[in-house]
Amino acid sequence: MDNCINIVMPQLNPNENKVYLAWNRTAGDAVLKGDSLASLETTKNVEDLLAPESGYFFPLVEDNAKYPVGNILGIITQSRSIDVSKLLDVQHIPSDNQHPAQLTRKAREYAMAQGIDLSLLPKNVLLKEEDVRRWQNHNKNEPVSQLEKLKEILVQCPDYRDALIVLGGGGAAKLVIETIRAQGIYSIVGILEQDCYDEDDEILGIPVIKGDDDEILQYLFTCGVHKACNAVVSYYDLTARDRIHARLTRIGFELPTIIHPTAHIEKGVAFGDGVFVHAQAYIGTNCIIGNNVFVNTRALISHDCIVGDTVFFAPNAVLGGSVSIGNQSVIGMCATILSEVQIGNNVFITNGANISTNIQDGQVISPQRKVE
Repeated sequence: MDNCINIVMPQLNPNENKVYLAWNRTAGDAVLKGDSLASLETTKNVEDLLAPESGYFFPLVEDNAKYPVGNILGIITQSRSIDVSKLLDVQHIPSDNQHPAQLTRKAREYAMAQGIDLSLLPKNVLLKEEDVRRWQNHNKNEPVSQLEKLKEILVQCPDYRDALIVLGGGGAAKLVIETIRAQGIYSIVGILEQDCYDEDDEILGIPVIKGDDDEILQYLFTCGVHKACNAVVSYYDLTARDRIHARLTRIGFELPTIIHPTAHIEKGVAFGDGVFVHAQAYIGTNCIIGNNVFVNTRALISHDCIVGDTVFFAPNAVLGGSVSIGNQSVIGMCATILSEVQIGNNVFITNGANISTNIQDGQVISPQRKVE
């Protein structure tokens, strides 16, 4: 069967989760890698959506509408003669001409068998059968406020001594939840997430409260839930993670260090508040790790390193000995930093970069850019 490359809505503006799209290609058009496929518009700028590979273009969403970041917009195939719906196992449902619903075959068959009005289903997300079932169960009941839902959840967890609330419901939250479970120290009361789809009632079996405002956080703290974990991570912008850490600290939450059992931490490592260390990561002796740091899987931080606050290490990032990293800096996948190099604040080192000299504040360093 012909392979295909997904065309995904990019993040153009860290403050906007939906982007307006206008196609400038039609189904079956031959395109080269880097060709413009559509115009993307936010409140601040207009950019081209570029073809990720050469091939034949097929759209999967309607023209002249807004779609969320990360949504699959279309595909590039190596053949013009192709049944796109069969290849992707997706059925497109006519909607209000703004956001077409997308269902797998099994989800569509279940919805039709249950007599569900397809136009009422959530838009802008590929729905599986389990998603339709969850949506159906959710809509059988009268809506309740999120505070009332939180009260119902807390009733089921009367002992809060080891209870912990997770903030954020994205991909990083799944890593955090599984690590907390593997660690076996804390019980997760629930997940606070501002931007969940309406049908998302749980993530990995953990109930979701749609909102993370101070009223809900203060209510949790008053009820006796005094521990929290910040699972909000954006690879391109760490200000949201930093802001949530400050809010939790201001209210008085304890932010424990979450370390996966397969990570290796040498003696003499000092951790700040709210540090997360994922599976198979390594941190060498005498390192100082600041507050709110996120260390992803198989990242390696050698001896005597000093890491500032709200730093993000992508998978397989490598630091030599005695490296220092400033606040809110990002070390990309497979990036390497030579021993004794100093990295400033708000530095973005992209995937695969090899750093051998000091980097000043605010710089973006990629493998293609020579570091002076």
